[in-house]
Amino acid sequence: MMEIESSQEKPPIARFYDSLAPFYTRMRDFGHRRDRDAKELLLEALSPFDNDSVLDIGTGPGVYAIAIAKRAGCSRVVGIDISETFVNIAKTRAGEADMNNVEFALGNIESLDFNDDSFTKIICAGVLSVVSQREQAIKELSRVLRPGGCLAVREPRRSQGLVSRYVGRLPEKSQARRMVRQAGLMFGHFSPDLMTESELVDLFAAGDFSQLQLAPSGRDIFITAIK
Repeated sequence: MMEIESSQEKPPIARFYDSLAPFYTRMRDFGHRRDRDAKELLLEALSPFDNDSVLDIGTGPGVYAIAIAKRAGCSRVVGIDISETFVNIAKTRAGEADMNNVEFALGNIESLDFNDDSFTKIICAGVLSVVSQREQAIKELSRVLRPGGCLAVREPRRSQGLVSRYVGRLPEKSQARRMVRQAGLMFGHFSPDLMTESELVDLFAAGDFSQLQLAPSGRDIFITAIK
């Protein structure tokens, strides 16, 4: 897996999530209904599990990966995240749950450190919006997924409200845009980094998927794709 030797070498998004990880983990532990419902929808999209190799990209504190490992005792589950703090939290939680079929490591969706066709199923929640090379990320998802394998994605849908439009007009490299963009990713849907349904359809055209289904649900968009 990708290794990061020092905080100075980490990309800004990794430092951002490192700083946010403890707070975000407590929020997930609180059990927001929207997150619980989303988790069930994503796991249902990938079920049933039978001797699968499952990759959870952007695993955070390991919520999805550990849930899959508990349901799929005969499957191998790998969770990766760009944040070292999140990876350490996930490892601790897997150890506390005595899970021996799940592992966690640093990783970057834009350059996955796995061989072609490594996984039968992939889960990717809230990751595509925060990467800079989105088409490359889609190609990497397709590359490591086996033919016939299933990909389940959850992405927050960008708001079309006044705040979202105002943020989108801020100078691209400005500190104000960066700060509001990050706040919008975590606490609302007004970040210009978030995508619409049509933008996601166009993005997935970069991947080698034989089937693609998009299902808007509230403020989220759920995507299932078969390679």
